[in-house]
Amino acid sequence: MTWNTAITSENLDDFKEDCELLDDWITTERVSNGIAGDIYLARKGSDVMSNYILKIKNENFEFYNEVQAYYNLRNLSIIPTVLAVFVCNKKGYIAMEKLYN
Repeated sequence: MTWNTAITSENLDDFKEDCELLDDWITTERVSNGIAGDIYLARKGSDVMSNYILKIKNENFEFYNEVQAYYNLRNLSIIPTVLAVFVCNKKGYIAMEKLYN
């Protein structure tokens, strides 16, 4: 699914399993974990200078609600830029910019 597409009950099936996208992200350190999911520092591919967050949650209603919230608020400067959203092995992944050091 492209990031510019609003998530509706009609297109939830567009989030088909795509484990190949996971290969694009290398996690370097877990910075948080809990009921909202696990959050890792990550980099994209071989770019060692990239500085992103990869959030991993169970693929469920809460995951899709969070993705929808990021989509709805994407034009606000206080919302991190989301680079990728995908699912793999019943886990939802949200790759986004890191807002602070």
